[in-house]
Amino acid sequence: MIVLSAAYRFPDIRLPQRPTPVRYLLAVLRARPGLVLAAIVTGAGWSLPSALLPLVIGRGVGAIAAGDSSALWRWALIAGVLGVTQALLGTGLHFASYGMWIHGAGTTQRLVTDHTTRLGASLRDATTTGNVVAVTSSDMNWVGNAFEVIGRTFGSIVAFVVIGIAMLGTSPVLGTIALVGVPLAVLGIGPLLAPLQKRKTAQRENLSEVNALGADIVSGLRILRGVGGERRFLARFRDASQLVRRSGVEVGRSESWLAGAEVLLPGLVTVAITWLGARLALDGTISVGELVAFYGLSAFLVVPVRPNRSARSARGWSRRARCAVCWLCARSSPSRCRRSRCRTVRWSWWTPPAASGSRRAS
Repeated sequence: MIVLSAAYRFPDIRLPQRPTPVRYLLAVLRARPGLVLAAIVTGAGWSLPSALLPLVIGRGVGAIAAGDSSALWRWALIAGVLGVTQALLGTGLHFASYGMWIHGAGTTQRLVTDHTTRLGASLRDATTTGNVVAVTSSDMNWVGNAFEVIGRTFGSIVAFVVIGIAMLGTSPVLGTIALVGVPLAVLGIGPLLAPLQKRKTAQRENLSEVNALGADIVSGLRILRGVGGERRFLARFRDASQLVRRSGVEVGRSESWLAGAEVLLPGLVTVAITWLGARLALDGTISVGELVAFYGLSAFLVVPVRPNRSARSARGWSRRARCAVCWLCARSSPSRCRRSRCRTVRWSWWTPPAASGSRRAS
């Protein structure tokens, strides 16, 4: 990240006098409108070939059933064009998304680092060293993740709309199931996000404790050796590290349940569409090619769920990170603490009670 920040030319960003998470996000986005537009366009262009490919394959199967070789070659050529287009736009989306991550995370790191440097010793009465380190190391990653998923999220929405329209045009019943079932599946994943965010909050608190303790040990190493306190601080550091490890295990468990749910719930929608489509094909309502197309479209419905889940998770965590950034950026002296704009966020996770001694930021 340090190398990329040195190579990346950061734009000049004018933050509002009282920055809020939303204002901060908009200010950073306005600094690179071309990059944001590129991420949105490539995200939509990358998702459309995948959404259209099942329709093309279904038409090809229909051409085989009808014995029309010229139509078969035509649909095969269209499928090849879609594959090449997706590969090219996928490369562009990768570059655009990575550029968005660098822009969001790197700009946040630079702003916080410059501002804390200007504050200097006046910051020691406000927060601990571990919290400042957490903002410039882990929190900036969440801000970058919120920027990175913009293109893929927009593309997944476009793909879902295209699939829904295609299904409604062929079979209103199947299209209605898709348009209703997939949003319900996304909403069903929501209850699993709250425990995950709670456990990640605990993990961040433990990580901040380890960072602060490590800074204490480094800054007071000579004193510790003089008074013989090395073993005591080593035991404290080991205990704090074990807390970080155990909280990481809890986060992993929640993420595994979430990963399973984002496959299971849309999968149930896929099974329902496939079963009903097979019944319609047996009744002669739809053709065999249309059944193949419906199966491919229903299987593709699982794909847009993951970017939306990632976007919801990144949005929630980036908001907490942006609150921490806004709190630092709005602080110009120990007597000016602007917390009123982030009342909905529990600030104790970010600014615990001021510690004594070397635990304060220096």
